[in-house]
Amino acid sequence: MFSLCRRTVYKTVQRHDETQSHADRQRVGRPKLSTVRDDRVLVRLSLQNRRETIPALRASWGEHGVLSSDSTVKRRLQEAGLHGRRAVKKPLLTPVHRAKRLAFAQEHANWTWIDWSTVLWTDESRFTLFQNDGNVFVRRRVNEQLRPDCIVPTVKFGGGGVTVWGAMSYRGTGFLTPLTGNLNARGYIQILEDSMVPSAHLLGYGNHYFFMDDGAPCHRAGIVSTWKDENNVRCLQNWPPQSPDLNPIENLWKELKTSVRRFRSRNLRELAANLETAWANIPVVKCQRLIRSMPDRIQAVIAARGGYTRY
Repeated sequence: MFSLCRRTVYKTVQRHDETQSHADRQRVGRPKLSTVRDDRVLVRLSLQNRRETIPALRASWGEHGVLSSDSTVKRRLQEAGLHGRRAVKKPLLTPVHRAKRLAFAQEHANWTWIDWSTVLWTDESRFTLFQNDGNVFVRRRVNEQLRPDCIVPTVKFGGGGVTVWGAMSYRGTGFLTPLTGNLNARGYIQILEDSMVPSAHLLGYGNHYFFMDDGAPCHRAGIVSTWKDENNVRCLQNWPPQSPDLNPIENLWKELKTSVRRFRSRNLRELAANLETAWANIPVVKCQRLIRSMPDRIQAVIAARGGYTRY
């Protein structure tokens, strides 16, 4: 039996009786402005520069003999599955970065979330009183958000605000420490002594954990490596550059930025205090979900051959 309503059957029979055919009647109205070939030209123009605006595409299409309106251009692109979306911001990845990311992921491909739960994750992040939420729009199809020409590469930069160092693990957040001035090797050792080691003890690891920090120059200085050796700090080896998607603390930074906006800090002193309050209130279950995602993150990097992932 077919699941058809009575009216559909009636209209089909009526059309056949009147026209001796089941074909649709010829539609009235304005004929389509562009041909199939014209539409392919428009799609190609859009894919050549995914940041091109609708008016600019309309002008380029006109150079190919199709005079249209902005709404027609937009409609044709949507029919082709190309929609305007905010570009995803990801760190710029060079071939060297991709190779190192892939090597790290393959090295840890067999680690379970239990293995990752023994890692103390650390990082620095900067927060400002006034956030810049400017967006870049690109035109893309579904599942194309991580194409290199559909993202906005980002690099680290300075500016006014509060820079903090933080630590987290499967067991929750450790200490959040405001930084003053530019962080050098000796200042970093001070953080390791005053914040990193106490964070490990606060979270109940004692000396039984892997320490993760990125490849910032002050992190890899000779005196820092010596301090780590002298204090028997086991480090997570070969951490790849430009890999915030592999560091779950990055997700906490995003949550912290959202949380601290609600406080509406009036000055940098209030901002620093509000950051510490929001950090301490991050639930442990949030940290646990992030650590449990690590095997999936690793597999995503392998699947992308060291390229961009959704994390």
